[in-house]
Amino acid sequence: MKKKQIGLIVLFLLSYLTFSSSVWAKYRIEEKFLIATIQIDRTRPNLSVQYSEEKITRENVIVTIIAEEEIQEVEGWQLKEDKKTLVKEYEKNTEEEIIVKDLAGNETKEKIIIKNIDKEAPIIFIQEITNSNQEYPNYANQEQTIKVKIQVVDDRKISGKLDASHIKIRVGEKQIEPKKKTLIYEKEEEKENLITLTLGGITEEGKLVIEIPKGSIKDEGNHESEEVIKDTKIEIDNTKPQGVYSQQEKEQKKIEAVITANEPIRRLEGWNLEEETKLKKTFTNNLSYTTTIQDLAGNVSEVEIHITGAENIVLSYASHNSVVGWSYGYGNYDIAGMEAIKKNPIYKTESLAFRIAGNVPKDFLQAKAYVHTNWGEGSTAQCTYMKTIYHGGWNPAENEWKQETTENAIILKDKTYFQLGGAGVNREYNTDINGNGSITPEMTKQYRFGISALSLKLKKQEEYAIVYQVYIHQVGWLPTAKNGEITCYQKDKPISALRVALVPNSELKSVVTFWNKETGKIIK
Repeated sequence: MKKKQIGLIVLFLLSYLTFSSSVWAKYRIEEKFLIATIQIDRTRPNLSVQYSEEKITRENVIVTIIAEEEIQEVEGWQLKEDKKTLVKEYEKNTEEEIIVKDLAGNETKEKIIIKNIDKEAPIIFIQEITNSNQEYPNYANQEQTIKVKIQVVDDRKISGKLDASHIKIRVGEKQIEPKKKTLIYEKEEEKENLITLTLGGITEEGKLVIEIPKGSIKDEGNHESEEVIKDTKIEIDNTKPQGVYSQQEKEQKKIEAVITANEPIRRLEGWNLEEETKLKKTFTNNLSYTTTIQDLAGNVSEVEIHITGAENIVLSYASHNSVVGWSYGYGNYDIAGMEAIKKNPIYKTESLAFRIAGNVPKDFLQAKAYVHTNWGEGSTAQCTYMKTIYHGGWNPAENEWKQETTENAIILKDKTYFQLGGAGVNREYNTDINGNGSITPEMTKQYRFGISALSLKLKKQEEYAIVYQVYIHQVGWLPTAKNGEITCYQKDKPISALRVALVPNSELKSVVTFWNKETGKIIK
């Protein structure tokens, strides 16, 4: 019988025996007969699975599947010579399901789970660095706060926590310990940590560098994190800038003030910044005060400004006392009335005079004053020398302002002023305009009368402000007033002296701050 015919007979027999059964057959030919052995197998293969390592390991994991009978090959697996053993080596953690078939085609599904391979060390990233000095983020001083965003990631599980002591801070070549150094965990998960490092109070100087040593963080496989060195690009600077004042004349009797610093400085309102280290501003009138300059790190120092020789706008004022006479100031931190105080601290200012000239109209400066007299509020008297009429109470009136006009002009030192109050308010035997209320010699010695309140304003305030400060015997300097504010201690406590300044609006805050340092101070 031919082999082809024998094969067809075998297939027929197998199909005949069962349509759904698992069978396998062996046959042989002896002489003219076909002898076949047919075995029916409907049982799925019974499997056992073994892992070369079930603990956390840095090595590959070898999986062995052993069957109780011979099995077919599985793609990706090695079938051993015994035809019962499958082997596969895994390099990474994974989960997969395979199908194992015996020779009859019966199949068993087996799930392979590998989750104990750990070959990767945790990684530390410095994600972001922020500086509270937002305008100049590459500079900081001990007042600034620096925040560092740190991320720790691992492919498995992070073991332990990053501690502030792990992180080293270097400024220049020196390792330092800031006054403030805190770590806050913003996110703490199995495979990822997000941490904020906050630094402050760094008193040293130089480039700020963050160092996180090797092994600061470990994972389950005992892998150590690598060293991290981060140049923050932030320069720590705690030295105050030094500024030198100078001035030079300009056209129209103006003065250009110049502040030259020893390092780059920030812009100053109202000033022009040139070459990063030079501030310039043009002044139209004399003025003395202190301003502040600030370097890029935020350090501040004061510079004294003394504008002299600026006569584009001229402000003058004078204080009169019957014993001493007129005492003058010229808007340059000058005190009118100082001569009277030096002669006798109880002498009072009985009359004030003001002058504004130059590149402004005559009515640019306006004033009113309260005159405390022996004859009471609403009374009328006449200045002994200038023959100017004044009133007890507000001059010219509480809701009115006085400025220079042809009618009220007075001449002092060949210059035109306008006057408030009157000389002779404390003079012995003086009376009001009607001859009433003669001042006794005893009252004269007490110097009880004079100007006790003052208010100044400008006709226009777009560019300039008017600043003024009065001095009271045994009280000291009152807080600085400005732009129509009333300065007064008590209406029955006349002032002893005053100072006045015409100030560019950009310098108003600096001048007021400078003058207020004198508040309460007694002149000696």
